Amino acid sequence: MQKLSHACKINGKGQTLDIVALNTYLAAICDTMKSRNEGEKDVELMREAMDLLYPGVAMDKYSLPVPDVMSFNTVLNAAAEMKNETLVNEAIRLMKKQGLAADIVTYNAMLKAAPTAEFKVAVVDEILDKEGLVADRYTIEMALMPLTEEGRIADLLDLLHGFSSSDQPEHSVQNAFSTFLLALIKVRHSFYGFVYCMCEPIHFALCML
Repeated sequence: MQKLSHACKINGKGQTLDIVALNTYLAAICDTMKSRNEGEKDVELMREAMDLLYPGVAMDKYSLPVPDVMSFNTVLNAAAEMKNETLVNEAIRLMKKQGLAADIVTYNAMLKAAPTAEFKVAVVDEILDKEGLVADRYTIEMALMPLTEEGRIADLLDLLHGFSSSDQPEHSVQNAFSTFLLALIKVRHSFYGFVYCMCEPIHFALCML
């Protein structure tokens, strides 16, 4: 990471390094943080990565370009793995302020960082409301239990339908629907209520396998 930082710093002569350099540098910071797990030092590294997302900072420090969605997603994922909701919210606010549209990777980081099932459901609601946004397998995994426990099977099926309709490997789609069926079985309902309420979505899921 030090060599990469040095390479970024010595690029003088008014040239701007490509966005790939910034994203590689951010990824190196975040990977270092995740691999060493050193508490306070990790927070310092996370702060360095976050600061580079602010307007002009990357350019002033390393002659690097304006951060893009991938830049934010890299930092967001690291903050989410730390369960640092404060940094996640800071990055989301900054991303919106810079006019960048969140993609499914952004929302997955928000799901990962959500402290409660209620917060996860709120994130899923945003995903469902955003036209053209398609859930991936990570979205499905994190949304399954919160939605199922709230009885929102129709919304979960909407996510699964979008996932199965996108360009996904067949085994990934089958795994998603298998996990969906297991989630249904785990939900605490009376036996007859469970069968009555779940027979239609179960039939749909079985047809997808």
